[in-house]
Amino acid sequence: MQQSNEFQSSQPSQPSQSFRPHKSHRVRNTILIIIFAIFVLLIAWCVTLGVQARHMITETQSAQSALTSYAASAKQALTSGNTVNKQQVTALATDPRLAHANDALADVDRTIHGPQWTALTVLPGYGQDVTLARGLAHAGHELTSQVLPPFISGAQTALTARLTNNGTINTQALTHISNQLSTASTHLTSTTSFVQSLPTGSIPQLQSARSTIANGLTTLSTSSRTGIQVLDLMTRLLTSPTQHTWVLAGVTPAEIRSSAGLIGSIGEMKIGQGKMTIDSFSPNTSFIPEGPIIQSDESIKLFQADGFKLKNNSAYSFDARDIGVDPDFAGMAKSLITVWTNSPSGRGSNPQGVIAIDPVCMQQLIAASGAITAPDGTVLTGTNAAAFLNNGIYIKHPNNQEQDALFAAIVSMISERMVSNLNGKMIFTLMRGFTQLVDGRHVQAYSTDPSIQHIIGNLGLTRAPQASATHPTLGLYVNSYNSSKMDFYNKRTVSVRQTAGPTRNGVAGQRTYTVTLKVANTLTPRLAGQLPAYVLAGRQQRDALSEFLLVYAPQGGSVKVDRSPTPFAPFTWNGKSLLRTVYQIGPQSSANYTLTVKTSAHATSGLTVDQSPACQ
Repeated sequence: MQQSNEFQSSQPSQPSQSFRPHKSHRVRNTILIIIFAIFVLLIAWCVTLGVQARHMITETQSAQSALTSYAASAKQALTSGNTVNKQQVTALATDPRLAHANDALADVDRTIHGPQWTALTVLPGYGQDVTLARGLAHAGHELTSQVLPPFISGAQTALTARLTNNGTINTQALTHISNQLSTASTHLTSTTSFVQSLPTGSIPQLQSARSTIANGLTTLSTSSRTGIQVLDLMTRLLTSPTQHTWVLAGVTPAEIRSSAGLIGSIGEMKIGQGKMTIDSFSPNTSFIPEGPIIQSDESIKLFQADGFKLKNNSAYSFDARDIGVDPDFAGMAKSLITVWTNSPSGRGSNPQGVIAIDPVCMQQLIAASGAITAPDGTVLTGTNAAAFLNNGIYIKHPNNQEQDALFAAIVSMISERMVSNLNGKMIFTLMRGFTQLVDGRHVQAYSTDPSIQHIIGNLGLTRAPQASATHPTLGLYVNSYNSSKMDFYNKRTVSVRQTAGPTRNGVAGQRTYTVTLKVANTLTPRLAGQLPAYVLAGRQQRDALSEFLLVYAPQGGSVKVDRSPTPFAPFTWNGKSLLRTVYQIGPQSSANYTLTVKTSAHATSGLTVDQSPACQ
């Protein structure tokens, strides 16, 4: 029995040995089947990706064609505000081309963000290209769904709604326009930043597409943002339930000062409750009795010129006429408020802020509102107003009182036209040109209300030297000391070339630049012999540009003079260091300056140049 038991107990081991090779075949076959299935699935995945890629290319090309055609129609429709174009803008809101482009790009955006394409983003070598393609698809859909519709809606209201009635602005329509355009601008800015943050990729076609789209969006965003934000600000001021007083200054860059020009006249603007009114201007001579406003030991030393000193031992009296020598517009504005509230005209008022405009700004306002005929018969248009108000008026009317009266009348006419005939064409014309006006210091503003000043400051309307270490600015400010209107013939040319440091915005680091400034006197001796004394004026060389040049390094940076026909000297004014030189440039002559400028190590953008406004 024991043997039998031992025999039986040993039986199961034999079948196990005999079946072991058969089980190994089964495992191998299973592995082969799995590999084959994966291979089939991989082929199917690749085929699906290929089909989807072809489909997305077709959809993208179709959307691009529709958008190109749509953009051409939109540009034509927004050119002016006549009846035909109003109808075209209305048609743009329901144009099937925009709907088609939006549907096509939505399909592409949805497809390329599917799981099949998500897996490719980690693929070595081409993962960034997939990420870039997905980002561009998303940006395109954002443009057609979140940017263009509210922009067209705002434009449609601007060009079709009645915006004024008996001198009162339709604040409801204006608010709708502002809200829609602000919404479009916000999405456009966000989309632009998103595209700029995308990887560059390695496929040339995608690299080219990214560059083209990023540059286009940046240009569109930059050119439209300032105008839209100004419209939003004006809407806020006009819709205020209370009318507020603003000091309005007319400046004359033909007799240049750092921030603007000689203060020619000062008036009062009331804005709110759907209305904007401008009281009569008072000439600068009305405010001379208020005496020096910004005189200090520093300012007296800074503005001394050999052979030309007033009683205060300086070239300026620092009264209301000269407060523009301060390149910080906030300082200039505060001085203007002091002048106004201490004068008989503004005593007892509580201004909410200051706005300064020059003839270039007035020309843009005329371009938007339509030509006007001045009291002396001069027809002012959007192309000749700046030259007349900076030069022609002094030749045609050498008498101060005639100039003041004519200037005040022209300002009142422009204001009346703007309020009584506000329309979409006017709004869009102003929006297109406002960035250049702000960058050139042709319009500036400051508010005593912190919430409003925050908006104004972000718009760049309150400029100052050494304002930011991260966004560096070189300050080049000119001040005429010859009591003339000669700066009309001053042509300043500035070139900036980076020589070291990061070149991409958003990357912190010190940047180095070579900056050249050319100051040219374009007056000819023949013309000088024909000009009235009021234009030439001066106590020294009457046909020369006799001016102070102030140079402010970027905040936290430095400036070194490499080449200069006149010596520079260091000064300190209002807590800021600067370099100053004095030049006299005769007719058909010029002076060239070369500077090496270094920014702060905290700079995250390229160098810009802030300078005194030009006459044209």
